[in-house]
Amino acid sequence: MRVKRLLVISVVVLAACKPPTPAEQMDSIQSWLATAEMVGQAWLRHTTPDKYSRQTLELSHETLLQISSDVLKSPHTRSIRRLSTVFSQKAEATSL
Repeated sequence: MRVKRLLVISVVVLAACKPPTPAEQMDSIQSWLATAEMVGQAWLRHTTPDKYSRQTLELSHETLLQISSDVLKSPHTRSIRRLSTVFSQKAEATSL
């Protein structure tokens, strides 16, 4: 029984630790942008407390910066950059 429990916990922890897919990252970006927009509009209308609005906008900003940094470091992004470089080099070579 104890071994099964440890195995289940290990599987859950490993599954939770996998990096987000590009689609999940995009969903997160869209969600944080929507949050920032709604809070910003409410703040401008003076319908939310200044402290809450400021903290939420700061958290949105920090989270978007972190996600952007993660996207730029991801293997998908590096692969796209390499492909782009190869295509650019081929395009230059064929135009000569």
